[in-house]
Amino acid sequence: MMTITANGKEYILDTSLQTLERIQDRLSKPAAQIFTSINEMTTAKQISLLCIAAGKEGGQALREDILSDSDNWGMFKITESLEELVAKMLFSGTTEEKERQINKAFGDDEQQKNAVRAMLGLPQKPIGTNGGNDW
Repeated sequence: MMTITANGKEYILDTSLQTLERIQDRLSKPAAQIFTSINEMTTAKQISLLCIAAGKEGGQALREDILSDSDNWGMFKITESLEELVAKMLFSGTTEEKERQINKAFGDDEQQKNAVRAMLGLPQKPIGTNGGNDW
């Protein structure tokens, strides 16, 4: 589960596999490609995916509240919220299991791995600049 606030109202977003399946069906993409394609989506598409996670009852209200709360919801926050939602769907288990999954998904891209770690509440790893050698 994930909680977001729009227009002063809290919405609980479902991070279950069923919600991931609904998002996959909407996008016609495998789960692994969803995370990397978020920045290519329109804002309307990103909002629609957040609404899927809010469920039938909360989805329309969430859409309206995001669109009317422009002081707090801009394009970056919408993208960031969707990235966090998808990360919570894709990476699960213990801290060690999540770390293994992140390493497998992002290979040598330490910046991307740290971004996902932050979304999942995991400690970030230092990135060195010593001739390409990580500390």
